[in-house]
Amino acid sequence: MKTAFRCLGLLFLLIGVPFAVFPMGDKETLIPAGPGAQLNQPAPEFSLKNLAGNSVSLQDYRGRVVLVNFWASWCPPCDMEIPSLSALAENYREKGVVVLAINVERIAKERLAAFLSSRPHQFSTLLDPSRETQFAYGVRKLPETFLVDQNGVVIKRYIGARDWMASDITRTLDFLLGG
Repeated sequence: MKTAFRCLGLLFLLIGVPFAVFPMGDKETLIPAGPGAQLNQPAPEFSLKNLAGNSVSLQDYRGRVVLVNFWASWCPPCDMEIPSLSALAENYREKGVVVLAINVERIAKERLAAFLSSRPHQFSTLLDPSRETQFAYGVRKLPETFLVDQNGVVIKRYIGARDWMASDITRTLDFLLGG
């Protein structure tokens, strides 16, 4: 009997844990999620601090294509996509694309800066420790990314890690940029 329970426990670890949902905060700090960002509708506006303490808002980038990426340092898929997200930011910067990576953790700026220093990146990191922007966008899984066009309208929603230099994504960006 004990062997059966051990086997079931091992089976759960191998199969169940990768699909388990981990809460992103305690219940006292959760803000009820609204409907979130909707395709073909204006993206929810936000103003957040970057690592240098300066305020950055979505409105600052009106007229440019913006990738709004929600992530956390404890999220392995988020970490995995940093190099390709950085490559996209670098390759499309001159064409008018901006990548805003919104960190949703309650983490000291210094600790987050240390985490990012070991991962070269070419995008802006914004801080959303209250998770108000996360909930305004309806983000429940990380990473999650929204493609916002030059008029501030949500064009695409990507759930999960991506190769941001994949041909389907670059074709979409090129189309939005008129090329």
